[in-house]
Amino acid sequence: MTAQDEGPALARYQKRSRRAKPGIMATVTLVLGELLITAGVLICAFVAWQTWYYDPSISREQSSVADEYVQQWQQEASSDAATDDTSGTEDATVSAEDAPVAETPAEEGEVWGVMYVPRFGSDWKKPVAWGTDMATVLNTLGIGTYEQSVMPGAVGNTIVAAHRSGQGSGFYDIHKLRLGDEIIIETEEGWYTYAYRNTEYIVDTDVQLLSPVPMKPEETATGKILSLQSCNPLPVSNEERIIAYAVLESFTPREAGAPQVVQDMGGGD
Repeated sequence: MTAQDEGPALARYQKRSRRAKPGIMATVTLVLGELLITAGVLICAFVAWQTWYYDPSISREQSSVADEYVQQWQQEASSDAATDDTSGTEDATVSAEDAPVAETPAEEGEVWGVMYVPRFGSDWKKPVAWGTDMATVLNTLGIGTYEQSVMPGAVGNTIVAAHRSGQGSGFYDIHKLRLGDEIIIETEEGWYTYAYRNTEYIVDTDVQLLSPVPMKPEETATGKILSLQSCNPLPVSNEERIIAYAVLESFTPREAGAPQVVQDMGGGD
């Protein structure tokens, strides 16, 4: 190539080099793309950590709290039996009609019961506390009780709530309940056994759930109802509420020993 040919060739190379350099917008787009990919990876990692580590660990802690209360009630019952001359007489399970009314807690955050739901797992159990404060009840203990509720054994509506996703995900499987499924609440006095009946979906602003007869505030309560409330739909939404209803079937006093289903789930005597 002669010197005369080198001039035009060099000019064409320099022109192509200038075209190859990305502009400001292209650089910004590239950087934003990399940032979005990084953010996506971090979000996925956080979701995985929350789903497979943090949430299960909170659930285990709640189960441990439930175990502590169960053991405390058992020890107190054993101590009372040792000083009671009539302790050898065992009371039989009674019907819902004759079930005693559980004592109303004195303050918010007080644990008054432990719930067992075999449909949710063979070892599923959670403490039930008074009140529905996020920080002190729902995010820590697991299941809260609306202050408009009646206590188990009373005519009316016992209303409890728990997270569907996160902070232990107490009612994650609420949609899996089937007709007749047992829901047992253990208290210091004994075990209230409910049978699941049906599920209803409502908007988050509907407060008629808190009525003595759920969703029918104009009616007078005659039954003993348990209402389990959580958020819907999954995975994370507060737009709706899913409500599972159950009716009280029987009460087993502590002197009679825990129902077999509770013993199978690691609770009771």
